[in-house]
Amino acid sequence: MLGDPELLKFLAIASERLRRHHNSLWEEEKHYSWWIYIIFAGLIFLYINQSLALSNKLTLIILGTLFGIFISLIGYNVVRRESEYFHEAFQIYDRTTKALGLDQPMPTLGDSDLTSLVRPVNVKDFNSVKSQANKSLRQLIIGASRRKLGIRDCFQLTFVTMALLFIVFGIFSAITLLP
Repeated sequence: MLGDPELLKFLAIASERLRRHHNSLWEEEKHYSWWIYIIFAGLIFLYINQSLALSNKLTLIILGTLFGIFISLIGYNVVRRESEYFHEAFQIYDRTTKALGLDQPMPTLGDSDLTSLVRPVNVKDFNSVKSQANKSLRQLIIGASRRKLGIRDCFQLTFVTMALLFIVFGIFSAITLLP
């Protein structure tokens, strides 16, 4: 099976799909983070700006707060969905490497020790792979306190935290700026 050209082509396709989903995750995390930080900085600028009329300031802060909440929650959901696609692509890649026999130990060059070309392959059901792609909100919070979060988990927690921060800022602004 190791030399099956069709499976080797499929491995190349699976590898490219895995790479594409990995890159997509990073781009989404990066761009949604930029958006929420820019929006939040704009809200702070509006809050401290003395040249705006109070009604205009409140209107812009409320609209900016709603937009910030919206972008934060969209970013959270997009990263979660892309994580499912990434884990599915990983499972396809794992199944292909197993079909090619690449997960079997092979002798290393110049040594009698056995080594494997890839990490141990664990073939799972696609639905269970997707369900394990993300932690629940509770697990994210507990993981943060125990410092047991991955990069994607940190971004998801950041998006949720920013949504809450937008809510708190909107309430604080309304309370302090209303006569």
